[in-house]
Amino acid sequence: MMKKIRYTYRQKLLICISSIFVFFASVLVVLQIMEDRNTKKFALASRLDSYVRVISRSQNLNEDLADILPEELRTTIIDKEGNVIYESSDLDESGQNHLLRPEVQAALHNGNGYSIRHSDTADCLYFYYARTSGNRIIRVALPYDKTVKQFFKPHNIFVFLVASLILVSVIVLILLSGYLGKGVTNLLKLHIQNSEKGVAVFSPGKNLEYANSKFVQYVNIILGAATKDLSIIWGNSHFAPLCSYLESSQPGMQQSPFSYIVDSSGKKFRIQVLVYPDMGFEVGIVDITEIQKNSILKQQMTSNISHELRTPVTSIRGFLETIISCPDMPDEKKQVFIVKAYNQTIRLSDLIRDMALISKIEESHDQLKKELVNLRTLSEEIFVEFHESVQEKHIVVENCLEAHLELVANKTLLYAVLRNLVENSIKYAGENVTLHLECYSEQDEYLHFTYYDTGTGVPEDHLVKIFERFHRISEGRTRDGGGSGLGLSIVRNAIAFHGGEITARNREDGGLQFFFTLKKS
Repeated sequence: MMKKIRYTYRQKLLICISSIFVFFASVLVVLQIMEDRNTKKFALASRLDSYVRVISRSQNLNEDLADILPEELRTTIIDKEGNVIYESSDLDESGQNHLLRPEVQAALHNGNGYSIRHSDTADCLYFYYARTSGNRIIRVALPYDKTVKQFFKPHNIFVFLVASLILVSVIVLILLSGYLGKGVTNLLKLHIQNSEKGVAVFSPGKNLEYANSKFVQYVNIILGAATKDLSIIWGNSHFAPLCSYLESSQPGMQQSPFSYIVDSSGKKFRIQVLVYPDMGFEVGIVDITEIQKNSILKQQMTSNISHELRTPVTSIRGFLETIISCPDMPDEKKQVFIVKAYNQTIRLSDLIRDMALISKIEESHDQLKKELVNLRTLSEEIFVEFHESVQEKHIVVENCLEAHLELVANKTLLYAVLRNLVENSIKYAGENVTLHLECYSEQDEYLHFTYYDTGTGVPEDHLVKIFERFHRISEGRTRDGGGSGLGLSIVRNAIAFHGGEITARNREDGGLQFFFTLKKS
């Protein structure tokens, strides 16, 4: 069985454009040849018309015209009914009526006419010309021999020029398509090379035509080996589904994109393939490790939020149902339940506020405006806000920020950072402790801060997790005092928004200490 030839897109495009060009060029050549032929017919008819005019003025046709007219020219005189009055040749046309001859009909209607047709009487091809002259029609006929055929033959120079034009145009198309194709290919390669996705293009025979660096990197991770020879993927089990799909693909058929997920070296990759009509194909590899992690985190956060919302709502509902179902309850007891319900609404309000703030930091950070903020003034506002709690727990505040300490930042987020740190200490550090806030170093671009309390600290195995959303500590600092569980997560995200980092450690003398940086602008 003969193997079917497969053309590339460039070859198909070139063949298509060249075919269209050759077709229209051929049509123009045919039209030009026809026009040239009609012009020559008219020229020959004009020459024969001069003979007819001479014949119309002659008295004795046989004697007067013998030396004037060409020897091969036949002359026939016909009356208006189509009967032959005179015939110069020896051919016997008696009894024949010429009224329906095309050149005679044209002469009767237009005054003159011509045609090229076969003569039954002479059994050969003639060029006929007829013209009315009074009440008769004079017709002359010239044998359509080599001389006449040569006269009607297209000029060789014209055919040569047209053929040369077609050839040159096709060559120009080939060169132009190569130049433009190379330019488009380079642009596509540049686009693919800068893509975050690993992309490789293969010929119908699975030969690599182009692959960007990401594709090579991802293939090496999947294979667990460093190699430049990408052909080994066809024998690797991770690419077996890809090979099966390619083998089931049909040439010339519209193929749906195919993809599957591969686990390798602790990462997840989505491998995608798109088959072209010529059976060439494109393979894409996307690292979806972080995407899947984020998806899991979002699911966990949704679950945690649902749990955190359910707790205060359930408490509020329980307190209110108790009050409603016990109308005879003493006012003092009712007041206790109302206060408890109120405290749960505050917790619910804090949770909603913190959720909205985290969402704004992560999803709408471009809309957060920055301004010149005085950190000393901002911190004083926070300590004033918690003045009653500080007094109740006999907490000592050491605000060591200098009066002139300023930076360009989002005031709302900085307020949330300091407020959550202070609130965290007040709730969990215990009584008779000290809160200390200080900017201990200032550089060209960054400010370095420390904040600590002298309370109970946290277990060492929880230090790396305290910035996670809804992370619970089973001992030491608990959530008995309420809170949304998002405070330190907000602190970390807000500091990251300002180009900084934050870490936490337990102090040797007791308590929890934070170190964080903020970019000045």
